[in-house]
Amino acid sequence: FLAWYYGGNERTLATIDTHIRGSDARRGIGQLGIAHPARGAFVETVEGSLKLNGYVTSLYGRKRWIPSIYSPDRTQKAEAVRMGANAVIQMTAADIIKIALRCIHDSLNGYQSKLILTVHDEVVLDCPMNEVDKVVDIVVQSFKGLLSIELPVEVKVGLNWGAMEAYHET
Repeated sequence: FLAWYYGGNERTLATIDTHIRGSDARRGIGQLGIAHPARGAFVETVEGSLKLNGYVTSLYGRKRWIPSIYSPDRTQKAEAVRMGANAVIQMTAADIIKIALRCIHDSLNGYQSKLILTVHDEVVLDCPMNEVDKVVDIVVQSFKGLLSIELPVEVKVGLNWGAMEAYHET
């Protein structure tokens, strides 16, 4: 599913070690297109932006140039559109985490809690037990309002990474 959403086609799905035959991939993509019509509009928008500008942008304005959109080779053009769709999604996700990290960092001033690292879209903090409730609120609030839709924020706490459990406010 994610390969398709990022711009993959039946050939992509049939060749990425999914053990899906081309005909099954084509049928599945048709069903996904019906179930998720916004994806088609998204890819068309990406393609239009690429053809007009030679680049795509994240929702926060960061650019990724993809000059192969102007190639006379249809395969390279199709790949450029797939790269563009992927770039918009990945750049926007990266922008969101960076903005939230900055907000978290600034909000932790005066606390003992510290940002330790990020792993893709996860934020890892070292937080004394007496600060957990407040720091969880800081983290959740840091992600709110970054998009016109509300982002789901899942919080887990534990004494170490292996002992993490869903957070329940005390």
